[in-house]
Amino acid sequence: MDWDWEAIKRAQEAQRLLDQPGVREALEHQERLRRSGVDINRLSEQAALARDLQTRHPYTVNVKELVEAIESLRRPLPPEWVQARQNFTDFSQRIVQGIAEVRASLDVAAGPLRNFIQQYQAANRLFNEALRNAPKDSLLGLMMRQATDVYRVNAARIEKGIDERNLLTTNPGLAAQLFVPTVSYLEFSQRTVSRIAESEDPDHRAALGGSLVIAEEHVTDATRLIVDVESEESEATESRIIAPSKTYPIYEVVQLDLIDVRDLPAEATYPVLVRFSSAATLAELTRQTLSAVLRCNKTSKLRGSQEIFKATTQAQEALVALPGLVVRDESSLRDFITHLYMLIYEGAGDQKLRFLKDHGGPMEREECDALWNLKALRNKWLIHDPEHGDAKAIDKSYRSLAEALKNLGLSTFPGSKREFEELQRNVLDTLLEFHTQLEKRIASR
Repeated sequence: MDWDWEAIKRAQEAQRLLDQPGVREALEHQERLRRSGVDINRLSEQAALARDLQTRHPYTVNVKELVEAIESLRRPLPPEWVQARQNFTDFSQRIVQGIAEVRASLDVAAGPLRNFIQQYQAANRLFNEALRNAPKDSLLGLMMRQATDVYRVNAARIEKGIDERNLLTTNPGLAAQLFVPTVSYLEFSQRTVSRIAESEDPDHRAALGGSLVIAEEHVTDATRLIVDVESEESEATESRIIAPSKTYPIYEVVQLDLIDVRDLPAEATYPVLVRFSSAATLAELTRQTLSAVLRCNKTSKLRGSQEIFKATTQAQEALVALPGLVVRDESSLRDFITHLYMLIYEGAGDQKLRFLKDHGGPMEREECDALWNLKALRNKWLIHDPEHGDAKAIDKSYRSLAEALKNLGLSTFPGSKREFEELQRNVLDTLLEFHTQLEKRIASR
């Protein structure tokens, strides 16, 4: 008998490969997919696309690529993904419950917060296990991994800052609040990934994917603002904890803006996507303004002077809350103006403003209209009733408020969504210009 030794060698090699750990299970899984009607070739193409996307910086992915990726996520979903998505849901719910538990138990000093930190660390370990069990070639799984990686990196930066500043002991309330942007992002991304998997509308799926791209950039920038602060506080301070869903609506509002567009440009990346959402544009302007405030502090310290804007607990809470606020009515405007006032006006010394020449700073009073407008909005309208006092005092309050509104582009109180957004934009524009000028003056001294 003539033996085909080459064929035997090939068979032996195939058997050796088949006997390697995991290979037989992978082939059996492929066979089950084929019997279920799954196009293996198409799945391989999508896996190649996933690997390509995974090698890039997340913000370079455009809507067209997201739509192509999302097209592979048609029902019925693989059972492995169904379980992984459930694990993701459980994970995010545990994180949000942890925030609520800290808020309810704040009077028990740092204990509840330590439990919270341990809880989210344990949840991270559980979720990593779920990721290992998720199908490797699932693009929905890829998106889930991307969102979780963004969360994990930013949450780790926050945790490191809390540990370095010993906030668990000195200020547990603030420590819990520092997690709000990242925890809110985690919850938002979980809901969005699930909605992408269930949506039958390509435009809707593109908008959902676009909102994830914007949210990734936002949470990373917002975290940088938080960790850039150098606090000088050492005493324990009581702090108000608010549920993330009430303090960080920006992600959901941006998503609704994109959904309303219906026809996003196919090649849109973050710089293009952000233009289709007024909320995203204003959030970016907010982050730029807050960065300008922090730059003034750093430049002042480089020149051998003290910080202009002190990082009090209320100032740090403002840095957490402001990037997530959406101003659409008087209530949200009140929160917005109050946080800015605490960070910039009271943070700079209140009655002895450190940026004024009267108190050793570089600015003349006539150059600080942005601050006086902010003060008038808060003290003559949003916090204090202008009707208080005698007739002369009331008249003076209304004249101050009218002048501030005029400086900010309005002839009367805002009433519509457009007017509230215009007021927010003009407040931020004037503050950004002021702090840019202040930094230049500090640097040239």
